[in-house]
Amino acid sequence: MKRKTREQDEILETLKKLDEKLIPLIDKHPDCSLFEDHTNTPFQALTSSIISQQLSVKAADNIKKRFDQLVKQIEPQRVLELSANELREVGLSARKAEYLHCLAKAFIDNDLTSEKLESMSDSEITETLIAVKGIGEWSVHMFLMFYMKRLNVLPVKDLGIRKGMGKLLGKNMTEKQCLEYGEKWHPYKSVASWYMWQLKDSK
Repeated sequence: MKRKTREQDEILETLKKLDEKLIPLIDKHPDCSLFEDHTNTPFQALTSSIISQQLSVKAADNIKKRFDQLVKQIEPQRVLELSANELREVGLSARKAEYLHCLAKAFIDNDLTSEKLESMSDSEITETLIAVKGIGEWSVHMFLMFYMKRLNVLPVKDLGIRKGMGKLLGKNMTEKQCLEYGEKWHPYKSVASWYMWQLKDSK
């Protein structure tokens, strides 16, 4: 992990002021992984997301290794050059092979470079990616938070987030209630969401 910057410290201090309930959590977990660097491309990040769907970490990692060996360079054009049968040989299901082809085509058709994605709003990215077969709202939210480093995303469809917020407030939370309460975390909902995962896993 890279060392925290002054800006990151300021974000955490602001969150403490926005919601005092977060103070013990932030003090316990001062190194939020949302601030970590990454070296992969947007296409690589979403390819990994599709491969990992409904699989254990170990199973997904094994398929990713075989996929990397097959593809060599994980780029849209290269993935389109491979047949569904070739993709299935590394352990991918027929459906996931189709999803990867759809993703590659979307990146080419929409010219989704890193630069273009950076210039797009959260809603524009969501609208573009949701239209891709195999990419759902949860996957887009994770992409926005962990790859694009967008700081104001609250993935209330994530059960872990709702459980964390329920633990924070001492009651079961609906998606609507999570959205309403999460407004107090604006403009750092992504960071607060990360802390909800930590709270959910705490004893």
